[in-house]
Amino acid sequence: MNELDNKLKKHSVLYAEDDEGIRKSYEMILRKLCGPLRCAADGNEAFSLYSEKKPDILIADIKMPYIDGLQLIKKIRNVDKDIRILMTTAYTDEQYTLQAIELDISRYLVKPVMLENLKGALYKCVREIEDRNPEQVCFENGLVYNIPLKNITSVNGEIALTNIESRILEILIENRGRIVRYEKFETEIWRNEYMSKETLRSHIKFLRKKVGNDSIKSAKGLGYFINS
Repeated sequence: MNELDNKLKKHSVLYAEDDEGIRKSYEMILRKLCGPLRCAADGNEAFSLYSEKKPDILIADIKMPYIDGLQLIKKIRNVDKDIRILMTTAYTDEQYTLQAIELDISRYLVKPVMLENLKGALYKCVREIEDRNPEQVCFENGLVYNIPLKNITSVNGEIALTNIESRILEILIENRGRIVRYEKFETEIWRNEYMSKETLRSHIKFLRKKVGNDSIKSAKGLGYFINS
């Protein structure tokens, strides 16, 4: 069990699905993956459970009786901008996809949902929840960087970082999804001192050993980036 599995166990989930067979099948899976679980057979029941339990994550089918999944999510989004939402559907209509994006849905899952895809979507929800906590950053491999403590935690314990390694990692985190050029590292870390690309490359090499080789990616001739 990795760090994300452990974190998922701490989060409550509301699962709304009108098909009894599908609902019971995934209920068994979700009880093993997440924390407290509530299940609803229609949109009205789902909203009632949401209002009472305030779950961290909602998994909702689009087509449900009384109020459908999109209407349910709109009602919830009117009062809750933070809950992470996964939408399941047998349809691949672009109209649904566009509406889902507008409602800040974490992932759109087409049935039948494979276990690997479900877990990946739930992990994404966990990372998004943790991103709201500026003190911790969770990587896809389960490692967690604690910004105030300047260290990394894993299932095997703490991993210490040097001051330069911490600063490199924080610059990458601040610019996640974007390439951080060599010049930015030189300006923000070495300041008035000269920094060779070989020096930076050496620090990145040791940092990768601690956070995972795939966590920090190279943009040849430009710099480095992360996608966590």
